[in-house]
Amino acid sequence: MELKRFIAMLRQWAWLIGLLTVLGTAGGYVISKLQTPIYQAETRVYVNRVRQEQIAGLTYQSDTQLVQTYIEMLTANLIQDSAARRLNMPINPSAVQAAQIGDAQIITVSVTDSDPDLAAAIANTLIDELILQNETLHATRYETMEQSLQSQVAEVESQIADLQSQSALASEEDLTNQLAQVNEQITALSAEITQLRQD
Repeated sequence: MELKRFIAMLRQWAWLIGLLTVLGTAGGYVISKLQTPIYQAETRVYVNRVRQEQIAGLTYQSDTQLVQTYIEMLTANLIQDSAARRLNMPINPSAVQAAQIGDAQIITVSVTDSDPDLAAAIANTLIDELILQNETLHATRYETMEQSLQSQVAEVESQIADLQSQSALASEEDLTNQLAQVNEQITALSAEITQLRQD
């Protein structure tokens, strides 16, 4: 009995259900046409420490800290401003997201924009600017280290030259002292020989 009543109600209100379905579909279609589509471009970069850094003792940060530093650099104004100048257009900071993938040394950069090509260009340019900034930082660090090493080498060479001149003076004094001792021994031996001959 209940089933017959339910079916009768459905038949009675079928026109309303159909009308609401058509209106909902039409409204969704109109809203989707009026709304600007948002695209997301994503790029990934593998973070690896240069082997020379490890050998030269430049390992100031762990790999995790290095990844976090790069993430901060990607979301900072310096990199985004450089990328904006390179693209010749402003970059919306809220459209840029950077994150580490799990525990891996991989950073993913995602950019949202209404233009898919522009979103991809921004993501790639941000990575390019990060690499450029990183190279500049390392070049400056190596230059500073090289200058420091060169000054240390010059100081050590100066100390070696001083020690060599002191050694030469000391050798001459030692030689003079040794010569005087040998002459004294020769004189003593000559006197002894003369005494022996007389005896």
